Amino acid sequence: MARVRHHVNLEGLRKSAEDGCELCVLIHSQAEALLAELESPKGKRLECSPPDFDTWVSQRPDGGQGFWVWSAPMSNTSGGEILPVAAFAFIVTEDHPLSASIRGRPVVPNIDTHQLDLLLQWDAECEQHHQWCQNNGPMPRRLIDVQSSHSGRHVKIVDLDAEARHRYLALSYATNAALVDRWENKILAADEHVDVRALPKLFQDAIFVTRALRIQYLWIDSLCFPRTAAELTRDSEQFGSVYENAHLTLSATGSEATADGLLLPRPARSLAQVPYAAPGNSAEQVSVCTLPLARDAIREYYIDMARQPITSGVWSFQDRVLSRKTVHFASDQMYFEFDALPDGTEYYRKRAEEDTPSSRWFAILWDYGKRQSGSGSGKLAALANVAAAYQRMNKDEYIAGHWKQSLLESLCWQSLSCRPSGERGVPSWSWASVDGIPAMGFTSSVAHSFPATILDTRVTLVDDAKPLGDVLAAEISLEAPLVRLKLIETTGVGVDDHMFLRAADDEDDERGMYAGFDSIDRRFSQSAHVVRNMPLFAVPVACTRRENCEAGSCHVGMTLRILLVTPVDDVGNRMKRVGYTVSASERLEYEKSDLRRPFVLV
Repeated sequence: MARVRHHVNLEGLRKSAEDGCELCVLIHSQAEALLAELESPKGKRLECSPPDFDTWVSQRPDGGQGFWVWSAPMSNTSGGEILPVAAFAFIVTEDHPLSASIRGRPVVPNIDTHQLDLLLQWDAECEQHHQWCQNNGPMPRRLIDVQSSHSGRHVKIVDLDAEARHRYLALSYATNAALVDRWENKILAADEHVDVRALPKLFQDAIFVTRALRIQYLWIDSLCFPRTAAELTRDSEQFGSVYENAHLTLSATGSEATADGLLLPRPARSLAQVPYAAPGNSAEQVSVCTLPLARDAIREYYIDMARQPITSGVWSFQDRVLSRKTVHFASDQMYFEFDALPDGTEYYRKRAEEDTPSSRWFAILWDYGKRQSGSGSGKLAALANVAAAYQRMNKDEYIAGHWKQSLLESLCWQSLSCRPSGERGVPSWSWASVDGIPAMGFTSSVAHSFPATILDTRVTLVDDAKPLGDVLAAEISLEAPLVRLKLIETTGVGVDDHMFLRAADDEDDERGMYAGFDSIDRRFSQSAHVVRNMPLFAVPVACTRRENCEAGSCHVGMTLRILLVTPVDDVGNRMKRVGYTVSASERLEYEKSDLRRPFVLV
């Protein structure tokens, strides 16, 4: 990547900013912010050396229009390491001579019809280049006709013919399962006129956007209930099809409540003017604005939108995954998302380690695991429509959040900063038993053998009409080795006082296996007294080796994927999962015939 020298130190950058260089003012402000972050408690924990601000400039990676500013850290002695310290984008107005070649547009504090014209342009380009964006699927029977009033003061609730095919928009916002916050706590009748001014700000804004996009119909959950569906919930099949078949989903990504509205005021951005010469054109002045460096360096951060209110709860997840196109009205700007397929999982195909159905599902759960159910129930229900779309693709049997064909592999999920979810009826072996990321998949490895065998599975549903929803109970009958474990009684073993386990009959094993508990604090000082008195067993589920590495040909041998379980009663033939770990296969003597027996995992 070609780089151009900018300033040799921070003092030179500061002086240039003081002398009136607009670009240097922006870069210097980013430098000061970075130094302040490194001095914060969080920054000090990273143990990063501050940059020396001998700065260089290069083009943004991955085709981004703009540039990065780079610097070497002060402690660097190799002369080769250089790190980004600031990111910038080129932006122009719609009437600028370079608007056809520069995609970025200014983020104005308040959205109006001029900004929505840009959304119209995005939508038209999407339909022109992506045939799957053109949807002719069934519509919801009840919609809001936003064009029914000449004055614009009213909208009308309409019931459409089952065969009708019109474009409509759908609103997605932070909400709950039962939709208890219905507007004025009533169900509206067909052909009923509604005063727009009486609606929550969010709904008013959604109507305004729908009109600006020249679409006649809008779907909002709490306004579009038929009288015969008073108990309709968001895990019903009808809700999934609403988002799958919408022309575009309006996502209130930055709104915490309906009173916030959709068109949130955005913080003003500082700009600098720089000359820009496009190929075949004379130089023109264009604007430069700062970008969040972490998100520009790790593009998935843009997609995750982790700090936006809508991404904290589970119920809006299906709206985003199933929608073909979504415009996110976030707290900082608008985002147009259209990388999807009719099965609703194209983004997760790209995120997956491999392009296989199971890897794609594991990628879905990684994102879904970051969200909180909040009510102590509904984590499986909130994913039901996504699971239904996935099932249409893989034709597999669904078992409490897992798929039968990949059940042994998916049982080997690793808890990343998890805590109990409080989900009633969810089995201990399901990822839905915790709030947090369930890291799944044998990354860069392939299964060599499965010491565990599934004998049977049993699931009791909360509602038999919803086979992909919440469960009252679920269990797996297994036959596998059960190796008794013991806590290694050495404080401070490993990093951060973590606990380690060994086979109870192996007194010579001083290193052991990492105690990867799902929700028990893994520090010796905090939980040793709990683990010491817990009957604990290792269940080797799978034995893996590195991909393209035959057994015995690599310096790394076989790896055991192990569930940590404990009996739920005195009989000892019913076990619950409490954690997961990995170990070199030679560390655990699990192949003795007397260790293998049937038991039930609950």
